[in-house]
Amino acid sequence: MAEYTFKEFQAEYPDDGACLKRIMEIQYGGEETHCQVCDKRMQFHPMTKRRAYACQGCGHHIYPAAGTIFHKSRTKLTIWFFAMYLMTSTRHGVAAKEIERQTGVTYKCAWRICHELRKLMASADARGGRLGGIGKHVEVDGTLVGGALRHHGKGKHRKNETTVFGIVERDGRMVAGPVPDEIKFTLEPIIRENVEKGTTVSSDGHYAYRAAPLPATLPLFATGLGALGLFGWLRKRRNAAVMAAA
Repeated sequence: MAEYTFKEFQAEYPDDGACLKRIMEIQYGGEETHCQVCDKRMQFHPMTKRRAYACQGCGHHIYPAAGTIFHKSRTKLTIWFFAMYLMTSTRHGVAAKEIERQTGVTYKCAWRICHELRKLMASADARGGRLGGIGKHVEVDGTLVGGALRHHGKGKHRKNETTVFGIVERDGRMVAGPVPDEIKFTLEPIIRENVEKGTTVSSDGHYAYRAAPLPATLPLFATGLGALGLFGWLRKRRNAAVMAAA
């Protein structure tokens, strides 16, 4: 998958009009769509002072942003789209403070943008159904996200770290999220819920995976899936998922 550069993003979405046009394409298939008043396909034109399109024949209004995360938001669409670009092109995610710094909005506004986008991405993952199936292959692995606590000397201190568990379908989708620990009774229900029967499952040989009697799968292979690989898969697929769902 070719990298989507910031220069390409700026060229594609230079202003709010271009962003609204993209939303119109996703919601209605383009600027020519069915008019409820004329009861036929008509050409719609963007309005200057509203996030709306007007029918060329009768003037009926269509609001493409209605029912989306942009609905009733006074924040410019270019800022929303730029936040989406940052969140989908950065491996480690983007904090609300970074959105505030780069766009000039308030922290409250930046936090809401991040919150809405994360909810959108989570719902897009949930709509995808189970991973794998007969003849397909998934990989499972967990990693610690966070840093060592300050002023605690040398050694491992996990109080400031979160365990993230992920399931990746080879050449397909991914499911990931925080878990309280990496033991059989925590991970087995997650795998059963998200992986179809008959799927070949690979892991790094962690004791929790060996202990879990996975349904109709082949033996687990010690392939591993490091933290960078785990989030690399997510980064490659989030851009298309967010833009399609918005």
